[in-house]
Parts: sequence; structure tokens; C-alpha cells
Amino acid sequence: MASRSGASACAPEEFGPPGHLHAVTVNAADDASGGTLRTCLLATGPGGVCENTVLHFTDPEVPLLHMFLSCLTPAGGLSHARANKPAVLSLISGRRVTPGLVATDVLPFDSAAETMTSAGFKPVYVRDPIAARPAPERTSHMTVIDELLERNANAAAIHEPLPSLPRLNLCIVTCPDPRVDPMAVFGLRPGDAAVVRAAAGRVSPIVAQQLAFLATTGSDYGQRPAGTELLLMTHTNCGIVNFMRDDRRDALAGLLGCSAGELDSRAVTDPREAVRRDIAMLAASPLLPGELSVTGAVYDVRTGRTEVIERRSPLRPASTY
Repeated sequence: MASRSGASACAPEEFGPPGHLHAVTVNAADDASGGTLRTCLLATGPGGVCENTVLHFTDPEVPLLHMFLSCLTPAGGLSHARANKPAVLSLISGRRVTPGLVATDVLPFDSAAETMTSAGFKPVYVRDPIAARPAPERTSHMTVIDELLERNANAAAIHEPLPSLPRLNLCIVTCPDPRVDPMAVFGLRPGDAAVVRAAAGRVSPIVAQQLAFLATTGSDYGQRPAGTELLLMTHTNCGIVNFMRDDRRDALAGLLGCSAGELDSRAVTDPREAVRRDIAMLAASPLLPGELSVTGAVYDVRTGRTEVIERRSPLRPASTY
């Protein structure tokens, strides 16, 4: 599309040497972190215009001093709605964004041809529901798997291939508790992050091996440890505390790869101290590259808030291992 309009389409690293500025830049990269937006702004010359067509669900870092000195104009463009729909709906349902910021008008579907080219507003078009394929009649022989297959058929109808590497260069380790779903907690969309579900979100020997496996697999696809984020997330009101009972301690010790006498040192009943201990254990292990950035956080299942407890970037000094 850029070439048909007489513009040049290129990757951020192809903008040219520092100081090679453009009158107009457009950020259309699939980069929710904001890195390419910053690159585009820095590549925009004095009095130029930088248009951003990417939806950012966190506030990206922008070069305000450069923008001020260059008197450039930032502009927001239309983005690909389908790819961002789950994250937008999550923001609205969680009351974290005003619906009016997403859509300014609700119009009949029949008026789309006449109104969708108008500037200055973001309409939502509505029409009568399309007749859906009837759900299978419930019988005593049906299981939840049947329902899952029905849902999969609906999802497959709008499926789009995802990248082999996570878009955010992010891996999350957290508990399989259904209250702790990273997609909902962080407003992620499919393909944003790799997720490892481990009991209580704790780093056990098998989890450490999984992370090493993912790091190796990622390198096969061109991922580099530097710039890759690992998030360890425990949560409040976790059922792991029930395994501190005398009749369950041995089972918990086996899971965490320690003796029953060492359980107190693993901070089982304190989710905040637990992530500190797990980060320290990863930093002391040669399984993971030291260039990784590792953050420990706790998710509060009552408030829905996530608290950062500790961050190491890099995980350990370059001289270690």
C-alpha cells in the first residue's frame, strides 16, 4: 500500500543513518511496546508529521524533547481492528477505558457505505444478528469437549496465523488457577506472549527446564536473550498454602525439588517473598542466559491489580557463568 501511494516501506532499522530525516513517517509495525513508534518519531524531520497506526495498551516512551525542538506533529491513524478486538473488549469490560474513546457513534450497518469515509469520528456499525449454526442438541452423552470443539469451529472461521516468536518478546510463568489468566490480567492478545502454567506460579526443576527449552527454541527462530522479558507471577489466595499440612508436605517438596525440611526457605505461604526466592534461584542457575530480564510480580485476585516485587535486568552480570 505504501509503495502504491508513492511512499517507501521499510523496517525501522532501514530508515537510514542518524540524522537522515523524513517529512512524513508512518508507524504500521506490529509492535505494541512502542519501540518502532519512538524510531519513527526520531526519524521525522522539522515540521514533519508522524502517523501512528498501532494500538498501544501501555504508554510507550516517546522522545518529547525531539518532538518539541522539531515542531513535528504526531497523528493517530486507523488500526487493524480485528487483531486488537480481544484486548479492547478486555479494557472496556474491566472499566479501564471509556467506551467513547473507542467508538463515538453507533450507526445502522446499511449506512456504512455513506459514512465510513467521513473524518473525525469512529463509528460502530450494527445489524441484525446473522443466523448462527445451531448448537448441537444437548444429550447425556455430550461432554465439555463437545462444547470446546464447537467453540473451536467458530474460532477457526476467523483464524489468522500467528508469529513463531511472541510479539512482546515476553514469557510469563504463572499459576493454572482460572482466576489468574494472563490474557485477561494484562489485556494480551493471541501471539503476544509465551505462557508457562505451573503450580502456584513457582519455579520448580521442571519449570526451569521448560524455560531453558523455550530459550533454546527461541534462539532457533532468531530470538536473543538480551531484550527478552521473563515474568514470574504468583498470586494471592493461592491453594499451595494447603500443602503445608503435615500430610502433604512431602508431595509439595517433591514438586518444588527440595526436602520437606527446606519448605520454609521456599516461602510457600508468602507470594511476594516467593518470587524473590525464585528469581534468586534462576540467577544462580546456569540453565538460563544471564542477559534475560526477569521480573517478579504478585497478582491480587480480589482487586485485579498486579504488583511488581523485584526486577533484575539483566538476570545476572555478564561475567557470571
